[in-house]
Amino acid sequence: MSEIRVDTISEKTSANGVAIDGLTIKDGGISATTGAIVFNEASADLDFRVESNGNTHMLFVDGGNNRVGIGTTPDLGAGLHIRTADSGGSANANADELILEGAGSGAGVGMGILSATDGFGYIVFGDSGGNAQGGVATPVISPQFGHGADPVEELGGNYIILNSRLEFAEGTGDFPTDNDFRRIGLCQDPFAFGTTNRATDDTMKAYFEMTLSSIGSLSVDDVVYNASSDGAGVAVARVISMDGNVVSYLPMANSEGGYVAFSNGQTVYKTGVGSIGTLTQSPTNPEVAKHTGRMMYIENRGAVTRANDQIEDIKLIIEM
Repeated sequence: MSEIRVDTISEKTSANGVAIDGLTIKDGGISATTGAIVFNEASADLDFRVESNGNTHMLFVDGGNNRVGIGTTPDLGAGLHIRTADSGGSANANADELILEGAGSGAGVGMGILSATDGFGYIVFGDSGGNAQGGVATPVISPQFGHGADPVEELGGNYIILNSRLEFAEGTGDFPTDNDFRRIGLCQDPFAFGTTNRATDDTMKAYFEMTLSSIGSLSVDDVVYNASSDGAGVAVARVISMDGNVVSYLPMANSEGGYVAFSNGQTVYKTGVGSIGTLTQSPTNPEVAKHTGRMMYIENRGAVTRANDQIEDIKLIIEM
């Protein structure tokens, strides 16, 4: 049975209230003796809560879970839990003696250490060997323009590997499969054809295309003209790919050093054969502008023959 016992109550003689000399409330209640006040000395599963003007749990002792909460019913950690809002997080078992929790949108949660202007703030690490054994704190501060902005400076990286993969006639024929290639280059920021705008397409053709009424004995790598013989004002080109009557070509200088364009309705000739066919429409322009961009790397290789079912993986390792 519960027991309330009051030994002596003195008269109320001032604003200090009632003086009680010895108060005991049994069943894990309050024990007040000279020099100390004990709550729940019998270790019962009882909670203790103190309200403030605006918080029902300004101080809360969870008797069953052995936690103390400030501003909350403590449900995290193994000691003191201070919370302004529920974050939905959980405590780490290696750092759960003190939990600071908040969940304000865009707001931080932290701990302040304040000292006099001529004082110091401390965090001291200790163990059984001493109360100031020291600790190691390693700040990680990103470079001015962020991690990865300058790998040579940040990581000491002196090599960069670039990988390009050519799959069949990728880019709707931008990389023909009926001819070989011998040169690999790395060009920075070329322009789109006919503009001064940086090209952004994944693949681009750098050759012209013309459609002929017939192709006769024409084949890849042949040289064609818009006249029966070379000379001033003559358009000259080398065939690099063929798809039916569509001929892809690169312009060449004529015997006088000039570059002349083919045009609709012209007859195309091949040396030793004569007339091949007639252009049925105006040639199609390339997608990338010639002589634009910064050429950063060129490598000449042995001829690499392509096929319709072939894939090439091209890897470049560049030393900075």
